[in-house]
Amino acid sequence: MIIKKMQFRVVNSLWMKNPADRILWMEEYVDLKLEPNTFYNYESTIKNHILPHLGKYKVKSLTPHVLQQFINLKTREGYARQTLSIIIGILSKALNHAVYPYKYIKENPMHYVELMKDKKRKPTREDLKI
Repeated sequence: MIIKKMQFRVVNSLWMKNPADRILWMEEYVDLKLEPNTFYNYESTIKNHILPHLGKYKVKSLTPHVLQQFINLKTREGYARQTLSIIIGILSKALNHAVYPYKYIKENPMHYVELMKDKKRKPTREDLKI
């Protein structure tokens, strides 16, 4: 029963303002399942990218449109594709827990979010090769 409560917090704690709840999720889920570097990356990604933009939403009000706008904003801000993939991965995993086994929402809105290419991105070394 305790494990189920902790996993349920995965879904809610990403958007909770209470730092103690986020720390609990990090210690009980991410720390036990993932490598220490991944733990740090999740923590900083949630703190620096996800919470500032999506922290005001309840899980049930996160729609594909809201999430797509968030990912598009991060793309336009010039974040690396890898960073965007990490953000998408964290959101997808958390919202998958909300769908099953907890049935907090009926489907994962991240299934409909696409990572677009930014046409104004900086050229890479590969782009500059003639």
